[in-house]
This record gives sequence, structure tokens and C-alpha cells, in this order.
Amino acid sequence: MRTTDPRPEVRGPTLAARVRAARGRGAYTIDVAARLARVDPAAVVALENGDAIADIAACERILEVLGLRRDRSRRPASASNLARRCAGQS
Repeated sequence: MRTTDPRPEVRGPTLAARVRAARGRGAYTIDVAARLARVDPAAVVALENGDAIADIAACERILEVLGLRRDRSRRPASASNLARRCAGQS
């Protein structure tokens, strides 16, 4: 299975604004959001700036952590769930 796209899609300002707002609502720093999503902090910054992200899986993990996945609630994950994730529990 391929997790990168050779033609990265440039995310529009709407997604960038939604990512920034969701991170703010969750009170996550860029570093915390990146750690929870298991991505480099530069990926979170890129999404917030509307820049292209070639790693689709990284993009999806960031959106999931921030509660922005289409198939999930639009709320950020609860603090207890995030704590379990950081500790390596399911």
C-alpha cells in the first residue's frame, strides 16, 4: 500500500483555517499535535499554512487528532484518550 502521493495536493485556505482553529480549540501546541499524530511538526505547520503534504497518512493522522476526519466527530480527542495514546495504550 502506498502512503505518499507523487503529486501532492495543495490544501486550500479553508482546510488550513480549520486545522489552525481545531488545534486552538484543543489547546495543542504544534509540537503536541505532531507528537500525538506521530508526524514531524513541519507537517502540522504545512497544513496550517495550506501547503502541500505528500504523505497522505500523516495528513490523515493530523486531521484525526484534531477531530477533523470526515468519518468522525469534529471534536478533538479527549485528554484521557490522548494520554492513553501517548502512553502507547489503545
